[in-house]
Amino acid sequence: MTVDPLYCPKSGCKTFGVSLYNAEVRGLLKENRSHLFFADDWANEHCQRVTAHDPEEARSLALKRYRPEDGFVITEITPLTFI
Repeated sequence: MTVDPLYCPKSGCKTFGVSLYNAEVRGLLKENRSHLFFADDWANEHCQRVTAHDPEEARSLALKRYRPEDGFVITEITPLTFI
């Protein structure tokens, strides 16, 4: 089992879906090249679960792990509900 540091249920927090992709990977794939570190599938959007008090905190936490200077772009943050 792997532990995701962005999804750690905490009292008083909500779970958010943070959609993001890597612009550098996307650009390189258009040139039929690959990124040195990130897999080609990062050209497509991924949804990461993030536990936070609000959407702004979710964005901040995601940006610490998926840094804009590494090419990551957040496209959407949505509250997730589980049944």
